[in-house]
Amino acid sequence: IIGSVASGGSRNAWVEVTPWDIASGTSERFHLGTMSYTDDHDTAALVKRPDGGYVAMWAGHNNDCNSYYSVFNGTSWSNSASFAWPECPTPTDKKITYANLWYLGDTLYSYVRSIETSPHYLFSEDGGSSWELAGRLTSTPTVGYVAGYYKYWGNNTDRIDFFGDEAHPRDNDNSLYHGYVQGGQIHQ
Repeated sequence: IIGSVASGGSRNAWVEVTPWDIASGTSERFHLGTMSYTDDHDTAALVKRPDGGYVAMWAGHNNDCNSYYSVFNGTSWSNSASFAWPECPTPTDKKITYANLWYLGDTLYSYVRSIETSPHYLFSEDGGSSWELAGRLTSTPTVGYVAGYYKYWGNNTDRIDFFGDEAHPRDNDNSLYHGYVQGGQIHQ
């Protein structure tokens, strides 16, 4: 399954998902939502649900204060819905971007660069059909453009690892930090 954002033509700024059957070489494209402009940051993150369906979540690149999502039930994608972030825009007029989806047990999490450009996370107890704000993952001051860049990896069972730095590389001589979430706690 491939997430993308169309650029140009009649599909410009469409957030799309394309399941591709490797064996047959066939694919089908689904239009999940439309952003106000085209940006590679708008591409949907995808995760497979335990029931075989999928969840897609995406956001603009500092475009607005919403995380958008849609759920595939095995037959069709739901109409896109949104989670409106509190404390957005920030006092420095930053909005949100990115989505990083991982399961911890039966709970689905999405890590998002959001309030004060720090990573915060949402959770869903119903397979991605509704979301709640869980909290802030880390707390670092904004240096220049953002309060760091983060990458995530999880085993979709009991652990989510994250790597982060302090700021955009043009604004800071960064170090790299690692932590993980397991057993309801954040570990350094």
